[in-house]
Amino acid sequence: DYLGTPTQVTVSDKLISHQPRLTISHNFTPLLTGSIQGGAAFSKQIGAKETDENGATTTELSDKWQSTFVGGATITKSYRTGNISLNVDQTIGGGGGLASQETRTQTLTGRIQHNLSTKLNGFASIGYAKNKSTQDGNAFDTNTYRIQGGISYAFLTWLSGNVSYSHINQKSKGLAVD
Repeated sequence: DYLGTPTQVTVSDKLISHQPRLTISHNFTPLLTGSIQGGAAFSKQIGAKETDENGATTTELSDKWQSTFVGGATITKSYRTGNISLNVDQTIGGGGGLASQETRTQTLTGRIQHNLSTKLNGFASIGYAKNKSTQDGNAFDTNTYRIQGGISYAFLTWLSGNVSYSHINQKSKGLAVD
């Protein structure tokens, strides 16, 4: 279900964003660590416009400074031969080449890293990201699912190699063509 009106064209002359953050980390136990970070994104779009899919209506988006929460949290549990972590984050950025306007990106990622031997390590991760137009734009609404895995091998103390695989499944709602 698409929320909002599909758009055919999005344009923006400039996106300016300042994102100060504060991070606090804590060792709950020697094997369990966590961190939280928070701040604000102060953003402004200049010359941002959306044109609906039939070209009949063009809407100028606000060029005023807007503030949005940015931040996240990570928790990591270490064990004798590796670690497992969970991370959640929210940032503000551009449309990633798909839309010329400010977008909010929210991510959730789980990762495990395991030492298989003194020279061989493996990892796997799974993640989800939601990107959506901010302020009064509605052209961009994308969900991304990612699975990744890999191994690395230390041939010598100064030479290592790795092999990894990623699968990405991205679903977009509406049209965002520039």
